[in-house]
Amino acid sequence: MLLHDVYRNSLPAEIRCLEDAIFRLLINLKANIMIKF
Repeated sequence: MLLHDVYRNSLPAEIRCLEDAIFRLLINLKANIMIKF
């Protein structure tokens, strides 16, 4: 987990923001699929 934090901190803020947005989108999609099925 620590290594991941170091890796993330070395990235530009824009990329980290984009990564977080994609991650949230995937979680939302997964939740929606679970609700439907």
